[in-house]
Amino acid sequence: MAKIRGIGVGANVMEKSVTYVCNTVIQLFFRILHKRGLDAGFLSSSLEVLENGLRTWLGEQKLKEMHLEVSLPHSSDALEDWKAIFEYYAEPDENVRKPPVEEVERICQELRALPAGAIYRIVAVTEPDASDVPGWIASSLKPLRDATERPFSGWGYGHVGAKFFYHGGFLDGLHNQQKDY
Repeated sequence: MAKIRGIGVGANVMEKSVTYVCNTVIQLFFRILHKRGLDAGFLSSSLEVLENGLRTWLGEQKLKEMHLEVSLPHSSDALEDWKAIFEYYAEPDENVRKPPVEEVERICQELRALPAGAIYRIVAVTEPDASDVPGWIASSLKPLRDATERPFSGWGYGHVGAKFFYHGGFLDGLHNQQKDY
């Protein structure tokens, strides 16, 4: 009698979740930089380091937040902070929830222009026991003065989800104090 052999084929939902959320965070950051008139060269040249950090910490479920912080050179305060807050689920959600790209782009168009010379950086907030990832250094976020918060719809897939927020003083109509920089 012949032996019947087989191999199981499955999908690593966690890996797909991490890939999806990593790619969408990067996509949002590129769109924000473009719409806010900031040079995406730094982000483009740092993609490998950014992806390594995102993939490692999302896979470990140790990444709490990822920030795109906008400021002026040599300023101790931030002008804007675009923040993704991550959520992890024991039971995977099989529905793909798309990132709020159009929503974010629409808000970017409503924001007052950034002052000339504005720069940005990417800051990750992880659990204390998260792995060290080459290229990432210890840092802290700059404070925001007189900031307004604007939440966006959440997104995700499988074991990982994210919520996205704008914090800053450039959202006309929602900010009481106008400042000139």
